[in-house]
Amino acid sequence: MSKYCANTQELIDSEDLHPLSVAEKTKILLHTGMCVVCREYKNRRRLLSGVLSLPPKDRRNGYDKQLVIKSTSIQSRLASFPELNPSPILEIEKSGKISYQNPAYFNRFPKAVQLNSDDPFLKDLNHCFDALVQGKKQEFSQQLFYNGVHYIQRATYLNELQVVRVFYLDISEQKQYEKIITEKNKEITASIRYAKRIQEALLPSVRKFKQRFPESFVFYQPKDIVAGDFYWLYEIEHFTFVAAADCTGHGVPGAMVSVVCHNALNRSVNEFGLRETGRILDKARELVAETFTNKESEVMDGMDISLAGINSKTGELFWSGANNPFWLIKNKANAASAEAPHLHEITAHKQTIGKTDEPTPYVTHQVQVAKGDHLFLFTDGFADQFGGPKGKKFKYKALQELLLDNVNKSSEEICNVLQHTFETWKGQLEQTDDVLIIGISI
Repeated sequence: MSKYCANTQELIDSEDLHPLSVAEKTKILLHTGMCVVCREYKNRRRLLSGVLSLPPKDRRNGYDKQLVIKSTSIQSRLASFPELNPSPILEIEKSGKISYQNPAYFNRFPKAVQLNSDDPFLKDLNHCFDALVQGKKQEFSQQLFYNGVHYIQRATYLNELQVVRVFYLDISEQKQYEKIITEKNKEITASIRYAKRIQEALLPSVRKFKQRFPESFVFYQPKDIVAGDFYWLYEIEHFTFVAAADCTGHGVPGAMVSVVCHNALNRSVNEFGLRETGRILDKARELVAETFTNKESEVMDGMDISLAGINSKTGELFWSGANNPFWLIKNKANAASAEAPHLHEITAHKQTIGKTDEPTPYVTHQVQVAKGDHLFLFTDGFADQFGGPKGKKFKYKALQELLLDNVNKSSEEICNVLQHTFETWKGQLEQTDDVLIIGISI
């Protein structure tokens, strides 16, 4: 019995001796509202007090006489709580003898005579019975299925009665709800997995990336089954466009936005014939805002993106970005000195693709690249992942250093390093967001 139970029961006993203060009454009320043992103790005490207040001659008559005897005994079994409780209850003495079963127990279970390891109702309880009695274990709890009914079997030691009370709560209704919820979850998950197949059909295959850029990798790790991040590869005429995009949200909402944004990029290039990366983003913003705007409501969702375009005829590379930057690591052989490789960053336009107040045109940057240079397009998922010894964000600076340290490795090796570093950093924490990094060696 905890010190809180002991103090509460002392206050309950003292009610007969002197009036309690408001604070003492409140303490009893709060504790008995949470503690079944003390609530029953209070009920029994009131029964006893009521009977003892009767004249002695009345106490000796019939039921009242038996009530006094049973209520004053430490092994009392007449408490109204177990007698009237519709849930099965039994009490086991320290010797292992079952000394009390309420009517509900008799109605639901066969009468158990003694505690033994073969009894299907008490087999598991037997293993921790001594620990309950000695106070080494506060409660035993497990689920039990009998005669088509699901129960939770709970056992606690009642110090004032010197018994282990076993309580069986019928949870069949909850189990039925769990079954319905499980079936619904299966249906929803199946639908989301099918949505993943549709989303994957929109994404270019890694094989297609390898055909166009033999030394390239795509590190793509959605937070959920479907993602708000997506990568894009589009070849038309002598132009190749590559993008890493991050749509608002993740999971199903993010995936729905990604379909709209993916379609806007395709239309900008194919239907409207745009080839300049800045103009492609301008048109994509217009199309996305148009899609998410109607007379009844406005959706402020959109997309951050890093978009590169390569002209295979001239060898020129152009880039534009909405909130997501672009990194270039020059090949040592092409660098002005023999120093360690240096990462060059082109900052993005601080304006999302979507509904924007006072929109301004996206800038098209021409990037000077040579054979062996490494290009990186990415979203913010990797840098924003919480982890490490202090649960902090990974951050962009650490990601830059990681790429610089491994830039001379093959594309597959760089991708493996990113995967290993991400999982190690994240550890047991939940993944924060979708993760996408595209690496291309010219």
